[in-house]
Amino acid sequence: MQAKPSLPSILVAAGMLLAAGVAPAAPSGGGSRTPPPATPSPSESPEVNLYDQGMELVRNERFEEARKLFATLVEKDRKDADALNMLAYTQRKTGDLDAALANYKQALELRPKFPQAREYLGEAYLELALREAETLRKYGGDGKDELKQLIAAVQAAAAQLDGSGSGSGSANKW
Repeated sequence: MQAKPSLPSILVAAGMLLAAGVAPAAPSGGGSRTPPPATPSPSESPEVNLYDQGMELVRNERFEEARKLFATLVEKDRKDADALNMLAYTQRKTGDLDAALANYKQALELRPKFPQAREYLGEAYLELALREAETLRKYGGDGKDELKQLIAAVQAAAAQLDGSGSGSGSANKW
């Protein structure tokens, strides 16, 4: 008899996926945002100040407040990849995964080589997988087979990341 898949086993697999890299304790804001000049010009000061304020709110896990600041920045400049990334981050942290995905993708269109946005996008997909697993679990017997398949898919992905999987593409590439 096969063991019943459980949400904890999904969480373990998701943790293995995240263990492939060490996530920062708090976001750094993209790592490549141009630092403000020593004396910002009057036109730059409010935006730099809003971004820094938003980052401080994020560090203090005040995501709703930070989300509003990053949304204001994005309204002013839809091409600010850093602001889009942090808007998406705060959207994800406040449970709006669909909006977060769209904004991570927009940030990556603007800056395809954006490691932080790639990490956060991956984490958003993991959160979506966990949300779907929980929904399937609530279906009881009607979602049992699909839940097993989802768990197997997450575990296979985790095995590819840590190099313990079998088959093509499972060797540790890191």
